[in-house]
Amino acid sequence: MKNLYLFTNQFPYKGGEPFLETEIHYLSQAFDEVIIYPLAGFENELLPIPNNVKVRNFNTNQPVYLRKLMLKHGWIIAKWFIIEFVKSPHRFKYISQFNWNFKRLAGLLNAAVGLAKELNKSGLTANKDTVIFYTYWFNEWASILSLANELGLNQKFVTRVHMYDFEEEFYNRKYLPFRRTEMRYPAKIFAISEYAANYLKKQFPGYADKIHTSKLGVEDIGFNPVNDEIYYIIVSCSSLTWYKRPLKLVELMSQMKLPIKWYHFGDGDMRDVFLEKTKHLPNHIEFFWQGHVSNTAVTKFYLNNQVDLLINVSSFEGIPVSLMEAISFGIPIAGCNICGQPEIINQQTGVLLEKEFNAQAAAKTLDEFLIKNSRNQIYRQQVKAFWQENFNAPKNYKQYISKIF
Repeated sequence: MKNLYLFTNQFPYKGGEPFLETEIHYLSQAFDEVIIYPLAGFENELLPIPNNVKVRNFNTNQPVYLRKLMLKHGWIIAKWFIIEFVKSPHRFKYISQFNWNFKRLAGLLNAAVGLAKELNKSGLTANKDTVIFYTYWFNEWASILSLANELGLNQKFVTRVHMYDFEEEFYNRKYLPFRRTEMRYPAKIFAISEYAANYLKKQFPGYADKIHTSKLGVEDIGFNPVNDEIYYIIVSCSSLTWYKRPLKLVELMSQMKLPIKWYHFGDGDMRDVFLEKTKHLPNHIEFFWQGHVSNTAVTKFYLNNQVDLLINVSSFEGIPVSLMEAISFGIPIAGCNICGQPEIINQQTGVLLEKEFNAQAAAKTLDEFLIKNSRNQIYRQQVKAFWQENFNAPKNYKQYISKIF
């Protein structure tokens, strides 16, 4: 039997990683049993999952008995700090933020002790050759599994890496704690973009041989209809948070000269200021806020409504699944030249804007693109062809599964 242990942020609980809803079906077909350990979200509704997929609610925030922990495993904490002091360019931050880093690491080690005990009780140690651990993010779960291996679990694990879990500039402290130490433990690291893979190889050249690129993918659901509406239809699909730059998006849309119906899917902590700004759009721009909706609702919209362009103006991104979904329908896309976005936005699929674009100039470029290409069936077919070659779910996930052992 081949079993997979999958460690997530919240999936398969509602509100978790929606893009795993596709991948989980390929994983369930490739393994006899898939056991998911979410980090949080236990109180939420459980989404439908295949019959051979099980969920374990392991609480990583267990009470820490610090004296007992330090007496038995304090050498691990000392070892991790020493490695960072020697190897990390952020060594002085470990000194200035010692209390925060110590408490965080002690909490993760405590969770690792509990997880190792649970997994050993399950009889895992007798079947290690037929078991693989897979963390969907290079985050706390990767830290816990690394620490569990220090404790003697000695279980091979692989991890994906997306954007916030490797891009130190994005992290609020401007460094990822103990990352130099953690890089020692995963057997393989699968970046979802060439940008992410190259970033890690540059930061950690000694681990380049374990860093690979494995892109996500979406299913082929259909083709977006084109009905020659009087209005051009633009969709944005993202959370309303600072790095998605929703106010910059409003600024851009306000400069468009064509008659437009703009639909936004997504919600977030900037909702109120965003909606207030949209009230001042020019009269030829009609705005429709859709709020937070299911992934199914978005794809249903693409099946039944003409969409001329999907736009994303984030300042940080991996390769957004929202862009993959759009091009799978033949919908052209636009976004900024940041992180992994140039790997999906190009002349074949849409318009690549500069990160700090001028709203008036960018709007002029988009107006011209909409008139020339957005309803051109030949162009839209090449958009879909790019999805087929690069972000096709069956192709990408089957290739990934073949590499993780």
